[in-house]
Amino acid sequence: MPIESFVLGIHLIMIFLAGAFGGILEFLNRFDLIRDSKSTESNHNSHHVGYRAHPLYDKVELSFRELVWIGFTHTLHGVGGAFAVTLSLFSLNQFKLELTDENQLFLISLYVIGGYGGSRFLDKVKYSIENQFQKSARQMEENLFSRIDTAREKASLEVIASDIISQAYNVLEMKLDKSRSDIQHIVDDLEDLMDKGVTLPRHFWRKAAIMLGRLYRHKFDDLNKGLLALNKFIDGSRKLNKLDEHFVAVLFNVACYKTELIKNSKAENASEGFQEVEKILEEAISISPAVRDQIYGSDDSSTTADKDLKAYRDWQKSQASGQSSS
Repeated sequence: MPIESFVLGIHLIMIFLAGAFGGILEFLNRFDLIRDSKSTESNHNSHHVGYRAHPLYDKVELSFRELVWIGFTHTLHGVGGAFAVTLSLFSLNQFKLELTDENQLFLISLYVIGGYGGSRFLDKVKYSIENQFQKSARQMEENLFSRIDTAREKASLEVIASDIISQAYNVLEMKLDKSRSDIQHIVDDLEDLMDKGVTLPRHFWRKAAIMLGRLYRHKFDDLNKGLLALNKFIDGSRKLNKLDEHFVAVLFNVACYKTELIKNSKAENASEGFQEVEKILEEAISISPAVRDQIYGSDDSSTTADKDLKAYRDWQKSQASGQSSS
């Protein structure tokens, strides 16, 4: 056998034995010896108090089989620590193959220290990973339950919203005979829904806004409050940058309400008001061209012109005739 192979073999044996010894030392260092008092009865019916020792590993009493397995893992950790020391010496060009007593004692000391430290370090890494995993698992569980609770709350809110909107619709269609105070309760409920609008599906939020506006308009004769309800949806949608079909539907209602206000006020500056209505309708048409049929009626008469916008259409005609005469 070549001399170098023999020397390497000796070093490997030193690494295994010294590293394992360091791991076992770290394993034994974790034990506490607890003495429990034990009362025994002698043949003369007298009581004798003795003691029984309990070796506890990390303050836990384990079976012999469990201790053997844990001791074995500490041994492996120790060997790994000794190998880590060897690699460190190689990287620093401090590893010597010579088998002098001084060098062997130096290496064995380092291997034992490396085995002890490796066993302790790897065990801490294991516990750290386990704790991190448990923390992540708990976080995932909490997030899951949170999503479930949120889904339940959302579903519950949608049921409530559907019921309130249905009540408002039935009141407006004269299917429910409600007192003014009862209608006010429905209005209050719709106002609450509008405040929670962002958490509602878009179609519920839109219906709540339109129904609230119609109740103010037809049951309380208050177009201004109706407009406020509609504009709350419009402003919220703009902030969310959701200019969709729901936005267009409410925007069209805003134009109708403003037209009605202008017509009822009979103000001299009605032209300015109608110009504002025109801008609103132009925005609605730019998003959904089908709105034009609601304003003027379709060519095939499948859609009739909205009667709420008659005053606006009359204003447009007067503007057109004025321009032609000039």
